[in-house]
Amino acid sequence: MNVCTALEELKMEGIKEGAISGIIKTYQEFDRPPSDAALKIQMEYGLGQQEAREYVRRYWRKK
Repeated sequence: MNVCTALEELKMEGIKEGAISGIIKTYQEFDRPPSDAALKIQMEYGLGQQEAREYVRRYWRKK
């Protein structure tokens, strides 16, 4: 793997993280349950249930 490829992959991963974070925050703002947000990112990004739940735990803001 060359440096350009590695940097491009890092950039894409950052974009994915930002999008997932945005989905989760939007679901929270509209008072949807965390499980709905997890299901959405599972379907949108082809994630497993556990990985989706980890994202929700990371980005769901405590009130």
